[in-house]
Formats: sequence, C-alpha cells, structure tokens
Amino acid sequence: MITTLFPGRGGKIKQEILRMLMKHEEGLTAREIARELGKELRRYSYLFNHLRMLIDAGLVRKSGRKYIVTDKQLVARFLDPPRLKLYWAGHDPAAEILSELFGKVPMLLSAGTYWLNDRFSLDRALRDAHAASELFMDSGAQQFYKKFKGGDYPYSERSYVDFALKLGANLIATLDLPLDILIPKNKISIRKGILRTVYHGVKLFEIAEELSIQEKLVPVLQGFNEPEQWLECLDLYKDHGIDSNIWGVGSLCMAKSRHLIQSVLTKLRQALRDKKLHVFGLSLDSLRIVHQLIDSFDTAVWIYWAKMDGAVLVWDPIEFSFVHLQSRDGKRYDTKRLLRINALQIYAMLESINSYLKREV
Repeated sequence: MITTLFPGRGGKIKQEILRMLMKHEEGLTAREIARELGKELRRYSYLFNHLRMLIDAGLVRKSGRKYIVTDKQLVARFLDPPRLKLYWAGHDPAAEILSELFGKVPMLLSAGTYWLNDRFSLDRALRDAHAASELFMDSGAQQFYKKFKGGDYPYSERSYVDFALKLGANLIATLDLPLDILIPKNKISIRKGILRTVYHGVKLFEIAEELSIQEKLVPVLQGFNEPEQWLECLDLYKDHGIDSNIWGVGSLCMAKSRHLIQSVLTKLRQALRDKKLHVFGLSLDSLRIVHQLIDSFDTAVWIYWAKMDGAVLVWDPIEFSFVHLQSRDGKRYDTKRLLRINALQIYAMLESINSYLKREV
C-alpha cells in the first residue's frame, strides 16, 4: 500500500498529511498543506509526489484544487494499524523447531499434508498441532491442485471439518480452489473456480451451523487477475447469507504484481470495513506494502529458502527488508540449523514491524 510508512521513506510526512486532512473534512489545497507542515511550497516540491502516492493508495482524492480523505475508517487504520499476527506454516520437523525456539506459537497446518492412503493421518497431525498456541486449519489445496485433472478435493467437507475439530482447530478455512495455480495450467475457468469455491464454503457453513461452530469458519475469497473477481466471490458468499468476522484471501501468494495485491486488498478492506483479513502465503516483499490493510498472514518462506538452496534470511530493520545469504562454498550447514536461523529472523521482522508501527502512531 504505502511503502513509505517505513523509516527513511517519507512515511512521517504522509502520516502528517493524512492527520491534517482528517481534521479538515472540506479538504486542503497543496499550499495549505505545505503551510501546515511548516514549509513553503517552493521548498517542498516533492509534496506533490507524496500526495500522488496517497491518491494511488486510495486514501486521498482530489476535488478541484483540494485534497480530501476518501475513507476515514481506512485512513484511521493506516494511522493506527492493528498488531500484525503471523501464523507459522509448516509441519514436522518445522513444528518441532518452532517449539524449541519459541514454545507454542500460532500455526497454520495444511490438511492436504495429512491425507495419506485415502484417510487423514491423525496421529501425525496431532504431533504437529502440539506446537500450536492457536491452530488455523488450511484446506490443503496446494497439495492436490498442482496435478489437478478436473476433479476436486479427495475428502468431503464433513471429513475435513471432523479432522480439524479432532485437532482442536481454532480457525478452519473453507475449501477453495487456488486459481493462481489452476488458471495458468488451463485447468479451470475463473468463473467456475469462484463458483466452486463458494459452493464448498456454503456446504461447510451448513455443517458448521449444525455443529454450532460457525465462529471457527474462515470463508476464503478467490480471484485471479482483477480485484473485481475477489469482490464477486465476496458478493456470492453474501448472496448465500454467509458472513464472518474473519475473511481469508487466496491466490495472492504467487501473484507477481504487487500492484494487483495492493489493489485487491485495498478494495476488500473497503468492502469488509471492520472485519479481519487473513492473507494466505503472502510474500514478505508484498507484506511491506499491505501490512496496514490486513490483520494476519501465514508464511513458510523460512522453510522454503532453507530447503531450496540453503539460503539464510537476515532482517534489515532500517530498510525493512531481508538480505538473502548463502553458505560459503565448501561450508555446508544442516537444514535444521538453517530453519532455526530463518525462523528467528522472521520473528525479528514481525516484532520490528509491529513495534515501529505502534511507535509512530
């Protein structure tokens, strides 16, 4: 959203502009903004760049010569963002490593990981769930749709819910179709993917109502390349009378366009107002520009980099980004050691972002 809310990137100026515009409902001209900032406009030429970025972010609009806040509730969220929550994604041995480092932590487990020989491996899942202070059960679509052949989940909505409840899940994502995987492979149309996602959600809410666990369900919104697709998915849920305090957002983890991610989450935030948003598999690079819009995310990147090429993540609190390092030639470290280092760096990132945001308010 606004990358410049971070240190050294003009964030304080944007916050000042937003605060003064919140006080002046009728809006202010650029010259009036410059005056209130204590700068002469000719010495503050880059003010227009800040205003343009605020407009691009959907927080400010221009009416005639005046700049006006577009949505007070949205702006208030930027000025006083909620503490960002991380659900650690992973399973044994990652779950064991998290326990060693932090004790119990919020965890996201993928149901597909535990589906073996046409049944869920409950014992294996219980071992991983032991590391969770709070358990978020994901649908497991990633495990099946890489080889999608026109079918559907190998398990029913009922068996999925029963499995999640046996693990003591606090939150249960609805079964969704990952369009970021399916569409490029020409496995399904966008429209059919959205409809099928909502169909699964409706079925799950019927079961949840029967079991009186509606508050545990997190309906997942799907789309592919236009924000309106995720909004269409939301409207279809609403047409079926489905609502939730928490909404999940899928198919952004593989999105290459940060502009798309920003646009999708901005419009969903405006549509869902005071609801919580959880983004599945959000890249850490994208997190920097949308953290004010969301309430939680999950990541397995600390596992991915350690296993893929022995990379170590090092968090830079000044640039608010990671440095990726690799072991020197001839010097190798075991995967568990790299996992521990990366987990500590992810934790440092989370604490750094949350403490900075609260300090700046």
